Amino acid sequence: MGFGEIESETYRKEPETDSIAYGLATKKINDTTILACGVCGGNYAAEWAKKAAAS
Repeated sequence: MGFGEIESETYRKEPETDSIAYGLATKKINDTTILACGVCGGNYAAEWAKKAAAS
């Protein structure tokens, strides 16, 4: 998709109850800079654990 300057350092840290992880990236289109941001909530390492356990 052509995004650069990607920052996702928070995914490398141990998650805590009150922490979040994020990913940021930018893309230049003509004279406009687009900023993309993805966010995961607290305990983000176990987001799917309950769904997998219920299967």
